Amino acid sequence: MALLAPILPGARGLGRSAGDLVWLIAEADVAPLSGQYVDGRVPRPGSRESHDPAKITRAVEWHALLGRFVETAGLLAPNSP
Repeated sequence: MALLAPILPGARGLGRSAGDLVWLIAEADVAPLSGQYVDGRVPRPGSRESHDPAKITRAVEWHALLGRFVETAGLLAPNSP
């Protein structure tokens, strides 16, 4: 994918993507970003679907279900020697 970044519209190289992620985690004021996504370092409005209460509820339920599955299955447990 890194080879295609220069010719694909909107694609970013690994260095730029990593820098944007570090900026978002360490420096960005994320409080006003609720309901938005970040494209590089530019906040963009979420889609109409991303604000649908029923879809939000369903996503939260799936997240909880998946978390319980991962915990029960021991998928995140360290490998024992």
